[in-house]
Amino acid sequence: MRTLDKCAALRRDFTIQGFAVAEGETKHAADKWIDAYKELTQQVETLRDQDGLSTQQRTLMERILNDCPGYRTAFDQGIRARKDKEDAYANWTKIGWDITDTINNAVQKVMNPAMEQARAAQDAQALAKWSSIEKSLNEEVIQNFLLQRIYVMFLFKTDNDAQWKDYQEQLAKTKQGIVTWADAVRGHNELERAAATIGDAIRQYE
Repeated sequence: MRTLDKCAALRRDFTIQGFAVAEGETKHAADKWIDAYKELTQQVETLRDQDGLSTQQRTLMERILNDCPGYRTAFDQGIRARKDKEDAYANWTKIGWDITDTINNAVQKVMNPAMEQARAAQDAQALAKWSSIEKSLNEEVIQNFLLQRIYVMFLFKTDNDAQWKDYQEQLAKTKQGIVTWADAVRGHNELERAAATIGDAIRQYE
């Protein structure tokens, strides 16, 4: 029974900790669970084969052994689901940094120099245009994208239907914001490419 309780505790630990290895440990909770599962089946097999068991007791041991593969299969499915989830989060994180780099490049290499040039030339019309593009980038793309990343973190932590609904609603706003900014930069080739790159990247959040 102690080994069965150990399996239950390790299953709970894996749900909380995932594949993290605690300080001073060499295995994560999933690996520990597999070790405990093997120990459990060996103990039940040993008990089943002992002399002196009644037919009823031996039948019970056989039933437990027959149930063990299903227990293992369910845990393996949990491992795969957790790995898929963590892989998705890692991919979302990478996409997030790629989008951030694209935005920074657009600002530093195109928008800031254009605004400085407009100021130097005292071209009020050009300055107003670039200020409008900058405002649109901040309000339509950056703010929505930051919210999107927050929703990603909440979704990863909670994994419930309400958070998924909020995530999808924010994703629609983020995508629309990118479309709005793309319209604002139409005719500026480098910024059009940046908007297209951001749009392609955010679709991977679907």
